[in-house]
Amino acid sequence: MRHTGTIVLDTDRLRLRRFTVDDAEKMFENWAGNPEVTKYLPWKFYADCNGVKRYLAELEEKYKAPDFYDWCIEWRENGEPIGSVGAVQICERLSSVGVGYCLSEKYWGKGVVPEALNAVLKHFFVTLGAVRVTGAHFVENAKSGKVLKKCGFTEEGVLRKGAMNNEGAFVDAKLYSITDDEYFKRGK
Repeated sequence: MRHTGTIVLDTDRLRLRRFTVDDAEKMFENWAGNPEVTKYLPWKFYADCNGVKRYLAELEEKYKAPDFYDWCIEWRENGEPIGSVGAVQICERLSSVGVGYCLSEKYWGKGVVPEALNAVLKHFFVTLGAVRVTGAHFVENAKSGKVLKKCGFTEEGVLRKGAMNNEGAFVDAKLYSITDDEYFKRGK
């Protein structure tokens, strides 16, 4: 794949950009400190803003790698960080990318994640030359499946005990994918 690293991607309402340590307070306030938002994620909510600051400081080093993709979803109207979207795994041999995302509860139901994910899909298929993009969610999180389907993904099946929740328990996960052929056929 032709890696670019995490570059700025703009949509009508969003700017996808690299995180900075300056995002820590809003990240903590909007999603990383909210147990409702992180309920279906493999990581626990942060107890305080200091943990978020440490995480964001670590990202500065990771952003140096051309195959690292972790975008801050910024609401363009006010410049506020409201979530994240990125690659959770990359398989070079298969030109495949796994995606993940989370969003501030205040912005749920507004089409934000599909808008962000469509921008990321365009980048992965058009710029990187990915052949396949996958997404997965805990079976209990049906809303995430709706997001993936809205973005053209097809459900492939259930990975029994295929994920670990933020309590350390193995849970079933639904797996979805979209191929380059399917993406370009959509015309987005």
